[in-house]
Amino acid sequence: MKPLARTSASVVLISLLLIYLAILIALLVLHGNAVSMTSGSMEPALARGSLLLVTKTEPGRLQVGDIITFKSQDDSTNVSRVIGVIASDSQLFFRTKADANESLDLEFVDEAAVQGIVDFHIPYLGVLLDCSASLAGKFVLLAPILGVLAFLLMLNRRKIARASSSNNQ
Repeated sequence: MKPLARTSASVVLISLLLIYLAILIALLVLHGNAVSMTSGSMEPALARGSLLLVTKTEPGRLQVGDIITFKSQDDSTNVSRVIGVIASDSQLFFRTKADANESLDLEFVDEAAVQGIVDFHIPYLGVLLDCSASLAGKFVLLAPILGVLAFLLMLNRRKIARASSSNNQ
C-alpha cells in the first residue's frame, strides 16, 4: 500500500471509529431516554429497529396526534399515537392506537403509565440499543473498535519496521 493510501485509509478508519464511538456514547448517555422500536406497529411513521428519543412530558400537555411511550399492565414498553384524551376525576386517560394496526389499543392508558413523548427517531440505530442491553451485545459493539485499533497498530508497526530497515541500510 502506498504511503498516501495508507494515510487516507487511516484517516477514514479513525473518522468512522469516532462516529461509531459518538453513537455509542450517545446511547449510553440517553439510555434512560431512548427506546428501540421492536415492532412494525407504528410503520411507516416509525420503522422497526428505529431508535426513539423520548422526552418525559407532563401528561396534561399531551395532545391528540402525539406519539407516546407507556408501560402496559405486563410492564412492557409500548409506543402508540394518542387519538383521544379523557379527563375523569382529575385524572387523565389516553386512548391510543398504533398506526399500522387496524384496531385501537385494548386498554386506556393511565397518565401514571406514560413515560414520555417521542421527539425524534433515528432509523436502524435501535438495534445498537438492543445489543447494548447484554454483555455479549456490548462485546459485539466493542469488537469493531478493537478491530480498527488493531489494524491501525499493525499499519504503524509496518511503518516503524520499514523506517528501521531503511535506516540500517
